[in-house]
Amino acid sequence: MASARATSPAPRFGLQFFGWVDIDGKTEVMTVTLKDVDNRDLWSVGIEPRPDARPGQIMAQYI
Repeated sequence: MASARATSPAPRFGLQFFGWVDIDGKTEVMTVTLKDVDNRDLWSVGIEPRPDARPGQIMAQYI
């Protein structure tokens, strides 16, 4: 049981993260943001719309 706690700490230790995606209705820019447990932005990227490209090709640029 101790090893399970070491690899999966409780949220109170601040090591929980989640992603947020927002698409601007006017510009169609998709903003993807990584946030911490206190809702602070840790990282963000804006992805411009590319109707001519396939989704896998576009996302590969950011991986």
